[in-house]
Amino acid sequence: MESENIVKQRAEAVEFFIKNQKDTYLNMVYKTKQRLGMALGFSLRIITLAEGIMNEVFSDIIDGTREWNMEKYKLEQVLWMNIKSEVSARVKKEKRFVPTMAASNADEDDGKCVDDLINTKPEDVEGSVDAETIESHCFDIILKDDEDAQIVLNEMLKGKTQKEIADDLGLSIRESESKIRSIRRRVSRQLPRYMLENLPKSLITKILNQS
Repeated sequence: MESENIVKQRAEAVEFFIKNQKDTYLNMVYKTKQRLGMALGFSLRIITLAEGIMNEVFSDIIDGTREWNMEKYKLEQVLWMNIKSEVSARVKKEKRFVPTMAASNADEDDGKCVDDLINTKPEDVEGSVDAETIESHCFDIILKDDEDAQIVLNEMLKGKTQKEIADDLGLSIRESESKIRSIRRRVSRQLPRYMLENLPKSLITKILNQS
């Protein structure tokens, strides 16, 4: 159980973030709605789901359910990582228990999971949608137990360079390069090459050709 002092510090940090980084917060809500909408179909209900996810992530960070090393990472970095994870979990839950407009109109082979995509012919892979699926797979499966790698990958997906990542995370250029190389190696080894080749070039560049 987290000490009251730590919980108070985290609560104050969250309050400060919401009050003073409104543009970043609104962008997070927008991205959350976008990811949910792509997976579940866009509707007014998605707005409520997105706001609920943000509140849940904030609450979990404050009470220590979700890890946050305050001396090592900025709140914004931890939020982005956890939003991706929570959206992925919520989508799986919604698809399991709640019929959606997208699901009701889809063919049997629509909405494939990553395991299904591995056995899908390259020409059948729809890159713009699968980019989201593969990002989630990287965070939830490949890097599931490596918080540091998840933080770095999130920075990579923002298009930051090795130097920018090093500066932002307080690393040396060599440390940043080593972490990025390790992530690229793990991702490329655990995803079939043709899946990467059929994704948007921007995503391939961000993950595999970081400079």
